[in-house]
Amino acid sequence: MENRHVKVIMSGIIVVFFLTFILGSVRIGHSEAPEVVEGHEVNDATETKDNVDLPKEDNDSGMAETSETVLENMTKKEKRMAELTDKYNDSFYGQVAYYLEVLQKYSLPICFVGITVGSFNFLIVGNKKLDKKEQGFGWIVGFTIGLVVFNVLPLIFALFVAGR
Repeated sequence: MENRHVKVIMSGIIVVFFLTFILGSVRIGHSEAPEVVEGHEVNDATETKDNVDLPKEDNDSGMAETSETVLENMTKKEKRMAELTDKYNDSFYGQVAYYLEVLQKYSLPICFVGITVGSFNFLIVGNKKLDKKEQGFGWIVGFTIGLVVFNVLPLIFALFVAGR
């Protein structure tokens, strides 16, 4: 009985580590603008310059430039949708292509988590319970098929639109 609990705890730790690795590597809302710390500006080369001696008007203009950069980054979705609309010459096809790209990007970690849970049920819990072994195998097959389908859908869509 004690061995079973250790296996469950260890597999839980592995799943949490896996999720942290996958979700930690995704950069949502990453800004290309340099960081601005009060009194210091940090650029990509990690050089610092003191802005303390500058008059207040210069600091306000720097703030306006930073806010424009933030606004440009906030509209990244609309920019990509406009690019795809121009590419396919139709706003509906552009929206569909954008959402297929998003689906392709985020299906990978979700399917890997599903395959991990299925593998846990198939290999660890399935040794004791036959129904869990079958359920785990079903999860593995289902998420593998989903992974392939979600990654091939944008290609099928591009072939369909190119043939029209």
